[in-house]
Amino acid sequence: SIKFIVNGEIIEERKVNKGTVLNDLPDLPHFEGYLGKWDIEEDYIVDKDLEINASYIIENKEEQIEETESFILEKYNNIEVNGDLDFENRINYCRVEWETNSIFLTNDGVFNKPYEDLEINVTYTIICSNLTSTNSISLMLKGYKDLSENIASAYVYREYYNLTDKFFET
Repeated sequence: SIKFIVNGEIIEERKVNKGTVLNDLPDLPHFEGYLGKWDIEEDYIVDKDLEINASYIIENKEEQIEETESFILEKYNNIEVNGDLDFENRINYCRVEWETNSIFLTNDGVFNKPYEDLEINVTYTIICSNLTSTNSISLMLKGYKDLSENIASAYVYREYYNLTDKFFET
């Protein structure tokens, strides 16, 4: 059983034998301003029941970059970071490259907590076909402690591996 699905609706259903080469895909409905394709390669050898979805991308690459930009700003801009981030590398069929220039947050989103709160800028580049757009967002990295108050210090005569957060709290 092969189902061809567009926007959640089955537009065609076929029964084929296992081992059939799928080389006759149905025509995609046209949506103004979008390019569509089936999420399967032609000449696929059928080995199980399939649900094949259509995916659409914006035909206008400038508009695609703008939508990707909006997504990034909504998801990441001015957020407080208290753990690893999942920087998305593919948005709206565009590739996104991230650069943090920070020891506290890697380009892959791995978080290394600073001692105190720290605001950083993260640069991202959106690449859609031959068009690129580079911009930056601001992130607040949450730290361990606010250093605006005085700090008490002391020497600790103990093996380093025995030091715990509980020890320092005490």
